[in-house]
Amino acid sequence: MTRPTKREVTAGIAGVTTTAVVYGLLYSVVVIPGWLVLVAAWIAGAAVGRALGSASAGVLPALLVLAVAPSLIPSADLVQIVILGIAALGLYVLLGLSGQLSLAQGTMLGVGAYTTAILVSDQGWPLLAAIPIGIAVTGSIGWLLGLVAVRFDGVYLAILTGAFAIVAPILLKNFEGVTGGVRGISVPVLNSPIVGLTDDEFRYAVVLAAAAVACVLTWNVARGPVGLGLRAMHDSPVAARGIGIGLRRAKMQAFLVSSLLAGLAGGLYSVTVGYVSPDSFGLMLGIHLLVMVVIGGTGSIAGAFLGAGAVHLLQTHLEEISIPVGASFSFSLGPQAVFGIVLILVLLLMPTGLSGIPHRLAEMRRARRRSRDSVTPRASSPTEPMEPQRTSVETVSTEGEVG
Repeated sequence: MTRPTKREVTAGIAGVTTTAVVYGLLYSVVVIPGWLVLVAAWIAGAAVGRALGSASAGVLPALLVLAVAPSLIPSADLVQIVILGIAALGLYVLLGLSGQLSLAQGTMLGVGAYTTAILVSDQGWPLLAAIPIGIAVTGSIGWLLGLVAVRFDGVYLAILTGAFAIVAPILLKNFEGVTGGVRGISVPVLNSPIVGLTDDEFRYAVVLAAAAVACVLTWNVARGPVGLGLRAMHDSPVAARGIGIGLRRAKMQAFLVSSLLAGLAGGLYSVTVGYVSPDSFGLMLGIHLLVMVVIGGTGSIAGAFLGAGAVHLLQTHLEEISIPVGASFSFSLGPQAVFGIVLILVLLLMPTGLSGIPHRLAEMRRARRRSRDSVTPRASSPTEPMEPQRTSVETVSTEGEVG
């Protein structure tokens, strides 16, 4: 592990300080939603760190934001955000790295949740001991799905995974003796064994620790040989095949990693929510997870959690909006309509997602600096002789004007 440079340390300290200052300033403004305060604080800190030359400037501000998040957002909402973020992290591997479009991630989350729920409720397994089994079962099903998915690309792959997301809940309803049918399964939830720590805070700490492990493993996959192979397949399948990368194996690896992360999210969902049902893990959840990755940014690990937070909080707290038209007429927009408008605006104004805002701000700052330097004439040294201005033959255009 390389030691951070002095410049990176300075950038990290400046980013954390900026995050703390922005959080402190916006915290007292009551009219600003809590989630918007956290996002603004992270963006400011990450932008300052990137401007000072640190590529990983968003890590320390993100940790600070996660630490202070319970002061602005209820712990129950934070638990759901982190769990959905872990599932969306699987789509970062599948879509962001390998370019494979899948609508079955929500169903994979349901496989992990149901496996954990069955082991805990029917077999009497300890809560945290059942989660690894759920991860293994989900990974196995994801591997089998990958065996079929390697034959498809693009819209055909989306149709295949969407069909799987439609069929799976129907099968869960039919095996009532095991899955509980339409009634679902009730599961004991995690309770805090620590005095002074509420149950919701303890669950938040557990899912946060699991998310940290998932992020580290995903980062290693993305930076390792598997990630390089997935990126090569994403950029040019023909070139990837030409340098010896097996496209079939790479696709199956992407589905496997994505399914393992979904299984982890499903197990955590089961032991924190306390109830699983077939209709909770259908096609719509897969679409919502895809929207989370797009809003957060498909090329970033942090984008999975930013998108999960934005989508979950918007869907939870959006209300109907009434727009007056004229003196005696008005029409209303329901929460889903408002959510769709917000999604369109994000795609138009932030094509790289929320996680790309610090990079864009840093690029704008560098562009302004370059334009300012190009406009300002460089003062010549008094001892340096002035070079005569020369016009070369090559700079004469075909119209006879000097280029």
